[in-house]
Amino acid sequence: MWLGVVAFWMTAVEGAVVTNDMLSLSLDSHEGAPVIESASWRKGNEIVFTADPPCAADAWIPRELMPETPVSGADWTLSETPVFLCAETHRSLAGGLMMTWHVSLAKHAPLIEMRIGVKNDGVEPRSVPWFPVWTARWALKGIERVRGWRALSFSRENHAVVRPMRIEWGSCIHSSDEIENGMNPYWVVKTATSHVYFALAWCGGWRARLDAAPDTFTFDVHLPPDETQLTLDPGETMDGPELSVTFVPEEDESLARASWMTWRAALARAEYGISPPIFPFTYNHWYAARFGVDAAFLERQLESMSPYDFDAFIVDAGWYEAVGRWVPDPVKFPDGSFVRIMRALEEADVMPGLWSCPQFVKADRSALPPEVDSPGMHRKFIDGWLLDLAGCDFTSRLSGHVAMLRTDYHAGWWKYDQDFFTAHTRAGRMRNVRAFQNALKSVRGNHPDLVIENCQSGGRMINEFTVRLAQSQWLCDGGHTGGALARDSISIAINAMDFIFPWACNRWTNNPDRVDADDKAFFRYWCRAAMAGTWGIAADLGAIDGARQAMLVEAREEYRRINAFKRDCLYDLFPPEHGDAPAGVVFYLADGTGAAVMLFRREKGDAVEQVFPLRFLDARRNFMVEDADTAARHAYRGKTLRNKGLPLPWTPDRMSAVLFVRTRDDGA
Repeated sequence: MWLGVVAFWMTAVEGAVVTNDMLSLSLDSHEGAPVIESASWRKGNEIVFTADPPCAADAWIPRELMPETPVSGADWTLSETPVFLCAETHRSLAGGLMMTWHVSLAKHAPLIEMRIGVKNDGVEPRSVPWFPVWTARWALKGIERVRGWRALSFSRENHAVVRPMRIEWGSCIHSSDEIENGMNPYWVVKTATSHVYFALAWCGGWRARLDAAPDTFTFDVHLPPDETQLTLDPGETMDGPELSVTFVPEEDESLARASWMTWRAALARAEYGISPPIFPFTYNHWYAARFGVDAAFLERQLESMSPYDFDAFIVDAGWYEAVGRWVPDPVKFPDGSFVRIMRALEEADVMPGLWSCPQFVKADRSALPPEVDSPGMHRKFIDGWLLDLAGCDFTSRLSGHVAMLRTDYHAGWWKYDQDFFTAHTRAGRMRNVRAFQNALKSVRGNHPDLVIENCQSGGRMINEFTVRLAQSQWLCDGGHTGGALARDSISIAINAMDFIFPWACNRWTNNPDRVDADDKAFFRYWCRAAMAGTWGIAADLGAIDGARQAMLVEAREEYRRINAFKRDCLYDLFPPEHGDAPAGVVFYLADGTGAAVMLFRREKGDAVEQVFPLRFLDARRNFMVEDADTAARHAYRGKTLRNKGLPLPWTPDRMSAVLFVRTRDDGA
């Protein structure tokens, strides 16, 4: 929730205090290194953490770069942006380098962002293979658990803190490269009375060394040499990744997550001017036609799409003549047919969307254009060579590309995809990551109303930068169909919603014409499995018969009803576990007047009854519970649902359940 900001700025001889209406930060220095000395809540002046003891300069700076004369004290310079209250201070290092510590406190949330900048003040180029993100040792009372999420599978990695322990997490290049090969750059520290959320805004590789003890949390987040490859020219500055930390004074996991999500979403809107969240119902041809998309295929989709009432229609890879030549393939789309199709979508009040990978160009290996990176990376899948992002003014190139997609082809949705970085490069990985992020930020600034989908070959580059900037995350590829896809969708979306906005967690129902329509329980389960976040269909709509179409339209209406309960970000998650316990999610309205329940069994089984509490309903109200499958309606007291729970019968053939809970004074 946005609160009125009250900013107090108090400078001291060797420090500063930065304060909003919720949190107060005390900034100082310790043994040559600037530090956040403490944080405290404005209400009651209760301490959140103290630097105990603070990290000294040798925790930040390599021995060979330590200044000959240690600096005592820290002269913090204070400023502000429309979104943040900012402080920074500098240290001159050996060899002509200068390091800057940046600390920013959100004006309307207990969220701080921290980053480091390094400048070459010398007269010769300087190699900078080391790059810190942030290092600190904080006294936090009653630490119980540290949780992170694995790459692509999004499965939880939980560490109970009963004694001192070390956790080492990280990932390479894209923040995840192969399934289970790395971590998403998020983690949360649970204490007896609070949650502390960490999020890294960086599309490249990173490392984090976390030392957790019952009353102390030490973190060292940095970019390893393979992920920097950085040489600074004289006078040049490189800014490192932002690490955001959000303090939530709430013991309950779901309530804490809701506050964290709400503050971050408001921050994203303030930073980028993005419209409020949407939960679109989308179409994409990829898993039905792949590169075989052409005018005849798309015209068949237009003829068949009316009953589905799609919000967006994304034309995926294969529509263009070649990567780098982003015009419709004249063989597949003769005589202006592509533009006519896109205009027809717009006239039908369906948002047209386009896939592209403008970081690639098609070229002959023997005559590569100068903007191609060196030594060069060719991606056979799209027959393209990767550009030198740091050396080709990628900001102008990307901005022009997106503007062209919008102007010439009416695109309101843009899905970017494929590799942006590679192991060997002319400018080094860190320069290319920063060039990509600067370019994407420019696109967002020019097009705040554009829906951007972060794909990256199935979930790569998911981090706080892309999550705040892009409205949609293609979480993971899922080209198969049937039960395996459904179980994957349930697991991936439920785990991802632990740290990604529900309106950004995108899953698909593929090729419904290939699924048995006679097994209605399975068909319903299969559609619902992709609805926890945002839902789309990948299909040849013309191949779907009337029975399947009717079930999909029914599922669409159910999806839209569920969406009304997602916006407050208050939900209980039940990830899939070994055994027979159902998985799912319960969404609540923040005022306690309603809930939507989605539960799944792994497969059909015995007839059993499950009872689960609806924890965040208003105990003073009376409710009506509607079972979407049976249309049965039962009245309950809110106190009963909260304390004793809601009984749900599982018949032998039932695989999923959706229930809607609303107050009886809503007309239920």
